[in-house]
Amino acid sequence: VYAIDLLGFGASSKPLMQYSMEVWRDQLLAFMEEFTAGRPATLIGNSIGSLACLMVAAALFKNLSTRANIKAALLGVYSDPEAVTDELVELVHRPALDANARDVFVSVITGPPGPRPFSLVERLSCPLLVLWGERDTLTPADGPVGKFFQQLPARRPNTTFTFIPDVGHCLHDDKPELVHAQLLPWLAALHGESSSGCKEVAGTAMAATPKTAG
Repeated sequence: VYAIDLLGFGASSKPLMQYSMEVWRDQLLAFMEEFTAGRPATLIGNSIGSLACLMVAAALFKNLSTRANIKAALLGVYSDPEAVTDELVELVHRPALDANARDVFVSVITGPPGPRPFSLVERLSCPLLVLWGERDTLTPADGPVGKFFQQLPARRPNTTFTFIPDVGHCLHDDKPELVHAQLLPWLAALHGESSSGCKEVAGTAMAATPKTAG
């Protein structure tokens, strides 16, 4: 635990200069760079110190949204490193630079969690296909949600659960051909079509619409 006196306060130096929140933000950022060395850290502040903590957190978020950090994060989600292309990194990086992107991100991760899938599924009567990445680390198969869906077909006959091998959380993008191999026949059976009635178009699965004579 480090108890930090902001510049101009307590035991810290008190040079004659123009003090501002930006000065204290930069002081804390410099301290963290030297003493935390990239390790997780929790900031606790009071009054001016609390605002400085918020400014540091915002600055760190901006630093996190670099191409290098985005690529590192994607490599932790995708099982196939070749799927993490420069194009994919840029697709994620560009929106992170938009106005309000930081505020939206913070709102998403701190907002209400939303409804749990357990209660939602019980209301459904339609057929359900669940494809799960075997190497998903964000929602692991041995977690409560993963176990729930694995056990679901036993009490809900129109549910199909299938593991997709050697893929992570973004299975549809990680190994689309494996997802299509499960999705297309399921769609064909659902709509009473032959497997030839389903086509793969531009990397996505699409169920063909039966034509009527006219």
